[in-house]
Amino acid sequence: MGERKNTTRNSESRLVNGLIITAAILSIAMVAVLAVLIITIVQKNNAGSTPSAKTAKTYGVNTEEALEDTSEESQPPQREAGITDSSSLFTPGSVFVTRGGWTCLRMGSSMTIYQKGQEKYKISGVNDCNFFAADDGVYYTKDFDFCYFSYASGLETVIMKSRETLCPLGMAGSRFLLASSQDDSMEFHIIMYDKETESSITLDLPELWGDVEKIFCNDRLYYIGGRTDVSTRPLYEVDLEKGRAVQIDPACGTGLSSYGSKLYYCSAESAGSLTDSAMTLVELDTETDTKTEITPSSFSQLQKPVWASDGYVYVLSQDNGKELITQWNIDTGSKADVITGHSLAFINSAEDGFYYSSYASEEATLYLFKESTGDIVEIGKASGIIAGYSDGYIYYSVYNDEKQVRQYYRENASHAF
Repeated sequence: MGERKNTTRNSESRLVNGLIITAAILSIAMVAVLAVLIITIVQKNNAGSTPSAKTAKTYGVNTEEALEDTSEESQPPQREAGITDSSSLFTPGSVFVTRGGWTCLRMGSSMTIYQKGQEKYKISGVNDCNFFAADDGVYYTKDFDFCYFSYASGLETVIMKSRETLCPLGMAGSRFLLASSQDDSMEFHIIMYDKETESSITLDLPELWGDVEKIFCNDRLYYIGGRTDVSTRPLYEVDLEKGRAVQIDPACGTGLSSYGSKLYYCSAESAGSLTDSAMTLVELDTETDTKTEITPSSFSQLQKPVWASDGYVYVLSQDNGKELITQWNIDTGSKADVITGHSLAFINSAEDGFYYSSYASEEATLYLFKESTGDIVEIGKASGIIAGYSDGYIYYSVYNDEKQVRQYYRENASHAF
């Protein structure tokens, strides 16, 4: 009996010890799993908000000023003259974009990003084409990849891979629109990529060749069909749901501008040469599809809307050999010639008006037009083509014949205030 009791007690003791050891092991394992989960959550939170990432690369701060475009262009950078498009989602550009305290300058295959005038990032390998910036980052292409760069995290994310070279146009909701052409053809097509479904389609759109002018308004894409001459062209609205274009006006001049849900363009009385066509400034309410003629028909040459506000539209034109920007009152149709000069060009928007340049004798002068007062303030001068202005700096380019490259510079213009 004594041996049985001792054996039973020893067995019970071993069982208790085994349970204690097992519980301890399980506790350690649970703590380890919990620690891994916490680390994973922290890493995701620190990564910032980016589109669905296939690959990501981190860029650090680089203070080197290497403002040189090594592309083989001999002409000034191709700005889409007359188009002002700063939608609620993004701002597009070809070499310069400023939005929300961030400025992006693309120089050939390199892009420098500034925060309130100070260099923050430098990205290499960027395609030599248009790009666009949102409040939290910039969208561009690299080789065959459509990419996004986050200002907050310094991460580059590949949104979509492609088998052809793409050029970003803009975004509408969850959809991105990108242009693609084959073998340097004048003709191109537009691809729409939905980041929610990670699917893409090619839109069936007419007259995408030559000099096509594009603008986003009220999360919709509008474009004036392409030409290689100086004739009038039709205006289209792209139906993103059906993937097709609807003609809004059969004959238009150059230039598109927008404010809120209102689109502004010049409508021609009949198809023909731009210089021989009478034009009327038109407002298109994209909410109701209602057209309103703001101005009477006029034969002033090269009429193009360059900027719009809540009460006015500003139109660049030539009249009797004089180049001017006219302010048109949207409600009354009255006008005032507020700006005159040589080779006038819209640069970018300001808080109370817009910046523009006048170019003469190989020197450009940058001005600020204040809409509230009608005052014109000279900001500074540059010995080249002005690309943009932000945070007290003028961004401009000069073509170097010896190196056969376009070189970009920044000049501090804060003294002008």
